Amino acid sequence: NRSTRCRPLYLVPSVDRDAKMNPEGSTSLPSLLLALLLSSNAPIPHANAAECECEVMAHYHQGVQPLSGGKWKDIGPHGYDGTVSGSVSTSGDHVVFSDGSVDTGITMRTLIAKSSGAYTVAAWFQYTGTDGQTYSALFGGKDSGGGTEWFIGKHSGNTNLGIQDGNYVSSMVSNPGIFDAAGRASAHSLIFTRSAASGGSYTGKVYIDGVLKRTASFTGVNSAEMLTIGKEYEGGGYPFKGKVWQALVLPSELDASQVGSLHSTLAAGGTYSGCGVTSASPSSMIRAPNSPVFSLIDECVPHPTRPTSLGSCPSV
Repeated sequence: NRSTRCRPLYLVPSVDRDAKMNPEGSTSLPSLLLALLLSSNAPIPHANAAECECEVMAHYHQGVQPLSGGKWKDIGPHGYDGTVSGSVSTSGDHVVFSDGSVDTGITMRTLIAKSSGAYTVAAWFQYTGTDGQTYSALFGGKDSGGGTEWFIGKHSGNTNLGIQDGNYVSSMVSNPGIFDAAGRASAHSLIFTRSAASGGSYTGKVYIDGVLKRTASFTGVNSAEMLTIGKEYEGGGYPFKGKVWQALVLPSELDASQVGSLHSTLAAGGTYSGCGVTSASPSSMIRAPNSPVFSLIDECVPHPTRPTSLGSCPSV
């Protein structure tokens, strides 16, 4: 599947551009070739870059790049650093949402530009509100000129999961075990993946803790809607109350196997670099912010200056 997979260019560890070897590994490339690669600051395209759309659009991971100074840095290749608005704080390895949001700056138009409408959002989170609380948006939209809305979270007045992507399915999953008293006792993964357009509509699938819970049809949100974490801005706003360890946005639909891989990675506190590539060890996958790390594998076009993750894309 070209939209979600790509071939690796080289299978070597990450190395610093000042020619210091990565202490976590060594390379088998000839030293002359390595020196030539390190001498350039230009990104090296993936061998199949034109066909590659497997990268993560945005990845927020408190355990790797903590929220600071009103920003939750995107550890992915595109630099969609999230901007904090309202009451959002940090507590160790997670972000606490009370009445605020992290605004990604990603519009639905940007997200689906290369996928004919397909996308995926995912989070590792724990709801700490009440059964009777009004709508509580784990993911939401920020209005831009009106139009249809975007919402993924707790329905008002009960513990059902509601999803709005154009039309609203108020009981997408009845009592999914994440908002009730038992569910509030632990963290969970939620992954929503939407297909490309077909006949003027989209097919959305929601997975809780890696298990498919329901499939439904959606008409699609206003393309100018901006994606936010922790709040929907419709009306007076519907904030999420709880904790978020990670949140991801991908410009492609995931199949069941890829969803299972992503869930396992979220549960382990690891990172996900697209193409089905995962690691259970964030410290070995991501380097310090602003460090000049160079990876020859990773996303379809490695970024020359931002932190980047390691891994190899599976063969097509």
